[in-house]
Amino acid sequence: MVLRIAFAGEGTTEYGRGPSRLAFDKEQYDEDGFLQVILKKALVERFGEEKPFETGSRIQWKNIRLHAGGKRERHCVAGAKLAAAVGLAQLDESDGLVFIVDDGQADFTDELMKDLAQLRSECDDVAISAGTAIRMIEAALLADGEAVAAEFPGLKLSRTKAPEKVANPKAVFKKDYLEYQVKTKERFVKETSWTQARKKIIARLSLETLRERCPKGLGRFIGEMDAVLKLFEE
Repeated sequence: MVLRIAFAGEGTTEYGRGPSRLAFDKEQYDEDGFLQVILKKALVERFGEEKPFETGSRIQWKNIRLHAGGKRERHCVAGAKLAAAVGLAQLDESDGLVFIVDDGQADFTDELMKDLAQLRSECDDVAISAGTAIRMIEAALLADGEAVAAEFPGLKLSRTKAPEKVANPKAVFKKDYLEYQVKTKERFVKETSWTQARKKIIARLSLETLRERCPKGLGRFIGEMDAVLKLFEE
């Protein structure tokens, strides 16, 4: 039986794009996001190979509605939205849920982890992995210079020594890439938008590098992937 995993995040960068009902070639419109990439890499790291799974619901953060009193039941708004996302994953009959949220500059990671532990004790039919990206998910791009260089030789991102301390890593990446795009003579770079470049680099990210360079957010999140990974042991 192929496991069904739901994914929740800020947008398509995190949870990817599903096949369009209007598409003739369904696979053409089925794209992995950051979360699917990280899960696949974690599976290879754990088991030595990719294991198949089906993407269930793709849940957008802003569309998660909280019931009256939902915020009071949890330590933070992100925890309340995680609880609501678990409910959606249950309705979707998913086996697991992978959830990530940008913390902006609110520093609520510890509170979210408390809510995660509570939800795991309350829910036994959906495995839950959750965490934060400190400031923004694009901190991962600033963290892994080798992934950047492998995809775009000559592109050097600024402010990469402490990615989790950069207030707006998306703006840094976009600025550096657009400047590189202007200077390069490579046609494929000229024709690759910064959002497409972001996807290409995400596909090359190293889990070990993220653990080392983004320990408070993405590194911790990767550790929390264990809950969903255990599903694949059965």
